[in-house]
Order: sequence, then structure tokens, then C-alpha cells
Amino acid sequence: MSKLIGSRGYGIRIAALFSAYFLGFGVYLPFIPVWLDAQGLSKSEIGVILAAPLIRVFVGPWISLTADRFEDRRVPIVALCSGTLLGFALLAVMPGFWGILAVAVFIATWWTSIMPLADTTAMNVSRDHGLDYGRMRLWGSLAFIVGSLGAGTLLGSWHADAVLWMIIVCQALLVTAALCLPPLRVSDESSDAKPVIADISRLLLTPRFVVFLMAAGLCQATHAMYYVFGTLHWRTVGIPDLEIGILWSVGVLAEIVLFAFSGRFLQRLPPAVLIVVGALVSVVRWGLMAVLTDFSVLLAVQILHAATFGAVHLGTMHFIANTVPRNMQVTAQGLYAAVSAGLLMSGAAMASGPIFAHWGANGFLVMSGVGAVALLLAALFWWRWPGGDVSPKERLRADT
Repeated sequence: MSKLIGSRGYGIRIAALFSAYFLGFGVYLPFIPVWLDAQGLSKSEIGVILAAPLIRVFVGPWISLTADRFEDRRVPIVALCSGTLLGFALLAVMPGFWGILAVAVFIATWWTSIMPLADTTAMNVSRDHGLDYGRMRLWGSLAFIVGSLGAGTLLGSWHADAVLWMIIVCQALLVTAALCLPPLRVSDESSDAKPVIADISRLLLTPRFVVFLMAAGLCQATHAMYYVFGTLHWRTVGIPDLEIGILWSVGVLAEIVLFAFSGRFLQRLPPAVLIVVGALVSVVRWGLMAVLTDFSVLLAVQILHAATFGAVHLGTMHFIANTVPRNMQVTAQGLYAAVSAGLLMSGAAMASGPIFAHWGANGFLVMSGVGAVALLLAALFWWRWPGGDVSPKERLRADT
């Protein structure tokens, strides 16, 4: 079957999966706070609901470990996408803070587990078929722009309730893209064994992996206040919804440019350096976000998203691909997601509610401080692992 599909077919279908996922995320991330606000929820309640991915800490590694045991990765991808669609459909009929929170936790269980599996699959397909991960992933970023700009444009004339229905349509497209995937079979000459629970402990007892988790995770967690309250903050200072959509899109456009040329960057810069750069730029970006309100200046600041998110993401993907055996890479991605988007990002999102309520835009200075901590850990990570591929015997499964 794989011979009939060919390398180009694999690339197109995985790019389609990324596109469908991030189309919905492009609507969700900037505008779900607007929908929640329209339901009459307070700033603190919005922060708690958007911290629902904290559930990843408890279920993410288990879901990833289970996915690693499937020879065909397409099966768990379809299941996760279907569960996500069901969750957003339930959200449309669930009233009140506690009902919305319960469904948000259900959605987070399924939706947040898709990307670790999709990213690992894309990295493996890149190696097996001579494809460029960054160029498949950039289609997801382009779709994010379409989602955020489209939602921003429509909300100029539509009620905030339309946000949820736009997301539901996008999730239906995601299920369709998952069903259209070719067989995604795993083979790894370094180990044919199925991963077990003890493998999670081995990874967490590896100092190099733990420093990586905290450095990259804190870099991504600095985005928490931006993700939760960026749109509401810009609305407060008088920026229209269409321009807000443009601001979100410019950040992702910068990320796309980085992904398009990522092959060249990775020939010159090891993954650890990319994480150091992302942490350094995060200190600057969030410091500026605290004081700037002019649309034209904010456009320039948004370009820094290429470093704070894009560079760190590329560094993360290639570090795991270089150092973790294939039959454990979804597990490693799940652990990273549990710590980064689960523990650190969700904790920061929950804290951002009261911080933003009391300090307003000055709360972004707290994110700048988190970036400074991430920079110290990233420098330690660079020192512990300067870069380069490793042999199977040196990979993290044996590095305990």
C-alpha cells in the first residue's frame, strides 16, 4: 500500500491532517475566550476552563504509551479526532461554568493527545520517505491563519456564539482528514519491543531529558497569558476584531517562514540552540507586550513568534527524533506534552486569570520572568547536550 501511495501521497495526507487540526485551533485559540465571555463567565473562570489541558499530566502519557503499542498509528489518530468532535458537540448544549468545565476536560483529554502522535508520525515519515517535516507542518500554520482571520472577519458581523459552531465544522474536517490517512506503520531497527509503563520512568530518570522537558516546556508556557487574554487585552485597548485576527496571523506567518526553511537551519543549528534562542526572545517579546498597544508596532512584535514558538517546537521535535527510539517516540512526545501543555501551560493559564484581573497588561511581565527561567534551563540543556545524532545504544531509553 505504501508503495502505491508514494512519498508525495504521504506528505499531502499528513499535511492535510495538520491543516484540519490547526484550522480549528486558529478559531479556538484567539476567540474561544470571546465565546466564554459571552456565556457570562468571569476572567478567573475563563482562566480555569482554558487550563483544562492540565488533564494531560494524568492521561497524556498513558494515551501516548497506548498509541505507541499500535503498529498502525492511523487507528489511534482516528479515535482521538472522533472523540474531539464529540466533545465540542457536547459543549454546544452544556450550560454554566461547571458544565462547560466538565466538557472542556473531556475535550482536552482527546484533542491535546492528537499532536504528539501526529508530530511523531510526521517525523518518522520524513525520515522514511525523504520528506521535510517543517514543510508538512507549515500547512498547519497556514490553516491557523485562515481560521483566525476568517473567524475575526465573521465575528465583525456575527454573534460570539458562532465561534463554537465554526470550531465544530473544523473538527468534522479533522475526522475526515484522519480517515483519509494511509497506513502509518512503525518499524525501528533499534528496538522491536512494545513500550511499557517502566519506560516512562526511565525517561523521567534521565537528567538530560528532564532538563529538556523543563526548558522547552517553560518556553512554551510563557505564551499562556497571550493565548488566554491576548484577544481580550487587544479589544480593551481598542483594536478591532479584524486587526486582532491579523495580529494572530502575522505571528503564525513568521512561524511558517521558519518552518519553510527549517531544513537549512537544522543543518547549522542543533536543537538545543533553537530552544536557547526561543527562551531569549521570549524575555523580550512579553516585556514589549506589556507596554505596547499600537497596532503597527505590535505587528513587528508578533514576528518574534517564529522564535518563541517555532524555534522551540522545531528544537523539541528534532531532539526527540534524534535521541528516542521510534517505538517510544509517541510516549516521549506525550510526556513532553503533559509537562509543557499540561502542567506548565495549564498552570500558567490558570494563574493568568487573577494576574490579568489585577495587573492587566503588566501581567505579561510575569511571562517575561518565566522566559528568563527558561533561558537558564535552556543554557544548561545546551551544555548537557550540545547536539548531533546518537547511536541506538546512546539513545535515551538506555541513558538512565
